[in-house]
Amino acid sequence: MIAGNVGKVRSFKISSRFLFWTLVFFVLYIIGSVIIINKYFDELNSNKAQSTLTKRMKNEIKDMKTELFHSRQHASVLEEAIADREVADNKTVEPATSEPVEEKQEEKKPESAVENQPIEKVKKETEPRKTLIDIKDLGVRKESRKLKISFKLINLGQEKGSVKGYTYIIAVNNNINPPQLLPYPNVELQSGIPVNYKLGQPFIIKRFKEIRGEYSIDSDTKLPSSMKILVYDKSGALILQKEFDIEGVS
Repeated sequence: MIAGNVGKVRSFKISSRFLFWTLVFFVLYIIGSVIIINKYFDELNSNKAQSTLTKRMKNEIKDMKTELFHSRQHASVLEEAIADREVADNKTVEPATSEPVEEKQEEKKPESAVENQPIEKVKKETEPRKTLIDIKDLGVRKESRKLKISFKLINLGQEKGSVKGYTYIIAVNNNINPPQLLPYPNVELQSGIPVNYKLGQPFIIKRFKEIRGEYSIDSDTKLPSSMKILVYDKSGALILQKEFDIEGVS
């Protein structure tokens, strides 16, 4: 009802059908809005899940490529080691050209020579075969009741990628009988070689890495005469073995 300026009252009536369809439209609008919003968030969550899955797959592919590269690197190192061993074996094997009597005489000579010659101590570093790893800047110092050893493990094949493996430091004392072997880390040895190579100090080197070790000593402990360093690759192959004379360290 509307009141006019001249005192007349006017009234109008809204159709119930109009109100009904307006209400229906409003309800449908709300329902449609809810459906669209839910669909939007579903698509957003789906896109996030797909993005996360894609990222994880990319990381897994990257890790697989890295592992494949290291596997190829280790395979190449093993192939070189096998080739060097075959060359060394071919050099040591000489064809028999003399008569059987002369062969027996030649076999007796090395035995007598070995019996008469004293065993010499290793005074310089010795390398069994060519490898992509080398050792530089070996340092041994005595501090209080500690004997500390450090050296740099060098990657000679930097262009071929990083190298993974394990190292051992073995203190050798040839001044007592039988010779004393003290490994670092402290593991079980068999014939002077660690039983489980994976218990050594792990390393990953692109260029070089400093390796350290230490031994506890007292006033009655005799210092080792040499330090033997063993380097294994990730597969357990011995890729480097060097021994350094450290007599005179105080």
